[in-house]
Amino acid sequence: MKSLTMVAEPDDIERESAADAHDLTPGPHTPGRAGITAAPMPAHRDDWERQLLADPKLLRDMAIAAAGPFHVVYPARVGQNIRAFREVFDRAGVVGAIYYGKKANKAACVVTECATHGVGVDVSSAAEFDAALRGGVDGGDLMVTGPAKSDELLRLSVWHRAIIAIDSLEELERLSQLSARRVRSEQGTTGPEREISPGPSSFRRAFGRNPPSASSGSRPKARRDDGDGRRHHAENLSNSSQDTSNGPATPGEPGGRAAADRRPRVVLRVLPPGSHSRFGLTEEQLDLAVTRIEPESMLLEGFSFHLTGYDYAPRAELAAALIDRCREARGLGHPVTTISIGGGFGVDYVPEQAWRNFVAGVNPRWFHGDKRPSPDSFYPYHFPDPGPTMLARVLEHDDLAGRLRREGLRLAVEPGRALLDRAGSSVFRVQGVKELSAHGHSYSVLTVDGTSLSLSEQWFDSEFLPDPVLWPERSGAVTPTCVGGASCLEDDMLSWRRIPLPGQASTGDLLIYPNTAGYQMDSNESAFHELPIPPKVVLRDRADGMGFTWTVDSPDPRVTSRIGQAIADER
Repeated sequence: MKSLTMVAEPDDIERESAADAHDLTPGPHTPGRAGITAAPMPAHRDDWERQLLADPKLLRDMAIAAAGPFHVVYPARVGQNIRAFREVFDRAGVVGAIYYGKKANKAACVVTECATHGVGVDVSSAAEFDAALRGGVDGGDLMVTGPAKSDELLRLSVWHRAIIAIDSLEELERLSQLSARRVRSEQGTTGPEREISPGPSSFRRAFGRNPPSASSGSRPKARRDDGDGRRHHAENLSNSSQDTSNGPATPGEPGGRAAADRRPRVVLRVLPPGSHSRFGLTEEQLDLAVTRIEPESMLLEGFSFHLTGYDYAPRAELAAALIDRCREARGLGHPVTTISIGGGFGVDYVPEQAWRNFVAGVNPRWFHGDKRPSPDSFYPYHFPDPGPTMLARVLEHDDLAGRLRREGLRLAVEPGRALLDRAGSSVFRVQGVKELSAHGHSYSVLTVDGTSLSLSEQWFDSEFLPDPVLWPERSGAVTPTCVGGASCLEDDMLSWRRIPLPGQASTGDLLIYPNTAGYQMDSNESAFHELPIPPKVVLRDRADGMGFTWTVDSPDPRVTSRIGQAIADER
């Protein structure tokens, strides 16, 4: 089990009382049905979630329109999380840059919220790059990560002035060659400029349209909030280093930079000491890369790394060690300004006592077929220093903040799950109820109208532990209940454990899995059995403060059309 220090945490979010519903945490020797029932794991709940659950019609209307499982995304909470990260940087007096880890959720509304708040996006494919541009994020505000990037993605990155996280010497060499061909092209010594431009034909094949062109004005500019957001965007997500030799930005140029300066912008990804990861450059490779990069043709803007686990101290210590590398690189003429510590900012899903009870009592008897996942596989669902608080711990550790200030360096972070904390839920309709028995006691197995491919934790030999909410609310005896998907696969289980539902579910009821926006909704989504991929419903506050409006966030016009017709028919 991952080791976490459990501390009391003040929180204005409602703490559910179900964690204390059992006088005795169920365990292998607990008598009766309680012995086969998992300890309750009630999720923290925001006001918007309480309002949605309390509304007598809204969830049902969404379910009728979706005609299958669906996800609810509340982008306003993403904005709240962004502001919380920014406040930490402000209090520490550190220039910070936030790049949303887009792989955590495909929803377009999240990217739009990032653009509104002047936040960058971390992308790892040409499709993610394109989606970020469509959402209004400026190309200069993209961090391009991942190994062995395709030539097409490198061309896009150079054309739009994105920062490229170099993962290998081979990748650095390919980028250098692409850049050199572009220079020769502009000097008229080789083929057309498409050597470095986005490649219209391949882009059309991938996306069904021409690539975004800054000069044509087809790419939307980033929307920024008034005042605070604009200031932070200018300070924290500048389009390059402090180099201003090319003068002010030229309107219409990718990344907001003058046309004459299309030098690739890069950071070098560091292989952490003692790590067996396949990603990143060793110490010797870093030395070679820093000397091979010529400032006249490529901008080395800093160093980046990603660490597994959720401990703040190793992140602070590696960032501190990289300050010396930044200083050495500057001595070689590189305009280094940035250290990126990646993501891995924890999320606090459930109250401390609920987590303690679960950890103390978890045993095979709680699970369908006695199939308990390895305890080491569980995410730490109670996290005492979540998201922004973890960032504060990083900056406080050995006065990292002071060292960054003194060296004139900015700290970049790439949170995914933490920016999506409490920003969405997943909804499934019960389409079948079956009674089974285990260890001499009966329990319910629900079959829902989707699959565990839409609750991704289940496919990592683990279990998504925050309890789903049964809607409409039921009253009655606690009913041990596990939840299966609609496929023919024995292992298609959304919840292997027997959840203590507050009553017996019926066909047509809804199960709402909370806080699923981070990685759970679509990391493994699939149209298996030709079942439709669950759409995302975007929930927004009404201007008059009286309830919500909702729309569909879907790249597939067939889904939007189908749901739109269902809404019209319902009205």
